[in-house]
Amino acid sequence: MKFHCNVEIHDRTLSVCLQRRSQSILAFAKKSAENDNVHLYLQTRQNKRGIKYQIVNNVERVFTKFIANGKVTIRLTKPCHDLIIQSDTIQLKSFLHILNHMTNGHSRNYDSLVKQYTLMPDVFFNQSEFSLGKVKVVVKKNSEYPTLHGFPRTAEHLILSGLSRKSFDRQILRLQSLRILDLSDNKISYLPKELGTLPHLQQLLLSQNNLGKSPRLKWAWLEQTAIKHNLHFLDLSNNSLTELPVQFRNLNALMHLK
Repeated sequence: MKFHCNVEIHDRTLSVCLQRRSQSILAFAKKSAENDNVHLYLQTRQNKRGIKYQIVNNVERVFTKFIANGKVTIRLTKPCHDLIIQSDTIQLKSFLHILNHMTNGHSRNYDSLVKQYTLMPDVFFNQSEFSLGKVKVVVKKNSEYPTLHGFPRTAEHLILSGLSRKSFDRQILRLQSLRILDLSDNKISYLPKELGTLPHLQQLLLSQNNLGKSPRLKWAWLEQTAIKHNLHFLDLSNNSLTELPVQFRNLNALMHLK
């Protein structure tokens, strides 16, 4: 099993961040060919050797309060590390389901899970495998639009500009790592409330759309906690707005407004 995600590592003893949020691959790997004891293997582009964490009887707690936003924290006993994991919610729940069985080591399905999901002890991921988790996605024409397969869940920068789209694509709401969203030069007149719940959205480009034309336009997306604290840049130029909504006063992080 290879799980593409973003991982941040905190050392509780030293109270420092050992690894800032990085594109990572997590996998379950055997300690040795003869030993079925399973470790959690973490590799990033920067750390090619990777890190192996014992998980059987070593996971102190799993924090799942923000799992709906694609974020969980795995607290290990030794070493005193907190692994802050961000990914697609569905994939994250599947990963935690397997982790729950693996950490026990005595569950009824343990042996079958080991055979099905663990890799050999000498596991290593080539740099090309990290390309599966694209960070920047650009769709230049409608024929390239991923209608069936959707966008890569690891996307942090999404550009859907100049496609003459009339509606907001709700697939975007699954991109829990998204930092920059460019929907400029379309024909969008409505934005859903859930847009404001994307946990890392910092820049939103909405110029040259039809915002303000539709009576359906509501600003509930500006009332959500995540966007209030994270949005730095907002471009609403060349729309049909006649006034700014009162919700703008709650955008605490906003630095640039067009």
